[in-house]
Amino acid sequence: MCVFRGWGVGNPSSPTYTTPVSNVKITANAQSVWSTSKGEALFLNLTGGKYTLTTDPTFVSMMVFPGDSHNSPQSITLPSSSTGVTQQRNVLVEYPSRINVFTREALNDTPISISGSFMLNQPYGGDKSIVFTNSGIDGKIADSYLPDMWPVGTGFVGKYDLINFNIPGYVPSVKNKWDLEENQIWSGEFTAPRTEKDIIIYLVKTPVIPPTSELFDNDWVLGGGNSHNINTKPDSQIAYGKDNEIIGASFNTFNNNNIDAKNQISEFWASQMYFPNRILEIKEKGALILHSNQIYFKNNIDFYPTNSNQASGELKLYTISNDILYKGTTYTANQDTLDLLKDGSQLQNINGEKGISGVDYGLIYFENDIYEGNQKILDKGAYYFPNGASLPNVIDKSPSQGGLIRM
Repeated sequence: MCVFRGWGVGNPSSPTYTTPVSNVKITANAQSVWSTSKGEALFLNLTGGKYTLTTDPTFVSMMVFPGDSHNSPQSITLPSSSTGVTQQRNVLVEYPSRINVFTREALNDTPISISGSFMLNQPYGGDKSIVFTNSGIDGKIADSYLPDMWPVGTGFVGKYDLINFNIPGYVPSVKNKWDLEENQIWSGEFTAPRTEKDIIIYLVKTPVIPPTSELFDNDWVLGGGNSHNINTKPDSQIAYGKDNEIIGASFNTFNNNNIDAKNQISEFWASQMYFPNRILEIKEKGALILHSNQIYFKNNIDFYPTNSNQASGELKLYTISNDILYKGTTYTANQDTLDLLKDGSQLQNINGEKGISGVDYGLIYFENDIYEGNQKILDKGAYYFPNGASLPNVIDKSPSQGGLIRM
């Protein structure tokens, strides 16, 4: 067995061996030897048969390559007449790298102590689910939750990623894997072996659904069976309270049921809107028009047609920037409602592209990825939307074109 450092090999499928490693323990069945300064671990006078070669580099504080080749254990079979027969196997070892992960609130850049999970997407050895509890007062996730990582970068091909964040009460911001040293989204690489990266998961706190007593008390969803229809009860409605002041509203009082928007146009006004249902399905020939400055979707939204010849339905979003005249009655937008608005010139995306100056923007939260049919079209998160935005049409647009701006 020949032991080499991984960094500098480049690509394990077409390796360039450069640096041998000594003092690595190699075991063939019950017999163990240590690698020399040339990286060689020689087993002499073996009889024919099958041998399992295992590599233990802990003495030199290294790890074995976790990929599908150059790894441990490896098998070798010698013929029964093995006199004069030599076989060689190569194994890669390297000093591990690590990431230190911190959780921080995006709006004010302050640490938060929370529990949750995410997936560490690894280039070798399979993905690893990271489930953590009670990140520290500095927001740091304890080292014990995070594994040693095979270093990838200029010396070894591959990239890591952090995905599938599930942190109750929060959605990931656009800066959900921020490299503190480089001041940008982490590339997924390390500069060298035995290095550490400080990675910040910036999070946006989701709204808390107010008690029913603080919301518009008319049921906006017609119930029946396992699915509930927005469109038929009623086709339009404004949420108001005392003195005809516009207030918040929730789109259901049901648990674990879908709600549908299909076949017709339904239009609603409320200062804040909450969708706590399992799924909102926006189907062909349907348009759900929402006038609100803050909208919260706790669960899934699916845009889809019944067949490929029809377009998906639409979710049209409008802000409330003044009083509303609705069916001959004026309803008042209070200062708390107006304070939820942002002008496009105040907003910019991660690339520094600003929203449209003079246009009001509201805020919409998605706790799950958004799909059109079977295709994901938008990551979960919090987004500013310009007055008049229509989903899914604006998803691919830039801020200057009226697209969404992720927090």
